[in-house]
Amino acid sequence: MADHVEAFIEVPIAIGEVTGAPKEVEWHFNYRSPFTAAERAQDIDAEAVMKNITAQTGLTVKLEKRKIKVLVVKKAE
Repeated sequence: MADHVEAFIEVPIAIGEVTGAPKEVEWHFNYRSPFTAAERAQDIDAEAVMKNITAQTGLTVKLEKRKIKVLVVKKAE
């Protein structure tokens, strides 16, 4: 689920300590279609999405800026 949310909001997600996690989770994304660029930006707003995830799942979510390592692969010349 975290991988899909990460792709949806276009923000990296790190998973912390999880206890008692269910083996299966079912979810769907709510967004408008068709949409304008402004509506798309509202629908994938990281703060709004994470607030809804917290409200719907009881998970604790914290948005913070962190440095992350990025691997870049280039074709040899």
